[in-house]
Amino acid sequence: MPWYFYFAFKQLFPTNKWISSFSLISIIGVSLGVSVLIIVQSVMNGFGENIRSHLSQTYGDINITSRSGLIDDWENISYELSTSDKSLCAIGHFEPYLETIVMLQTINKTAFPIIRGIETSQERSFRIKDEES
Repeated sequence: MPWYFYFAFKQLFPTNKWISSFSLISIIGVSLGVSVLIIVQSVMNGFGENIRSHLSQTYGDINITSRSGLIDDWENISYELSTSDKSLCAIGHFEPYLETIVMLQTINKTAFPIIRGIETSQERSFRIKDEES
């Protein structure tokens, strides 16, 4: 028997005891630590999946942006993407919007929220089509 196994077994099982108290505390501590780590990782993976699904529902699956912040011919782009044979998935509908940072100021507080402007005529027509089908 190699010397490292000999000393390991001698620490775990002393001569006149079945197992030492220090060994028992160490084994319980390591097993509790591993089980808590597994539980926390499982919970965080569930939260991560929940966050990804909420972000997908809020922002959509695909966002087309431009560096200038404004796409002038979004109708042509939406038509090309919806009629293209090379598209990997079925495109349900498009929703054009403009998103920018604004400044809000009161007497003693300033905030810089992001505001999104949606074309409401397009939004209503998409909702009506979705409810009919």
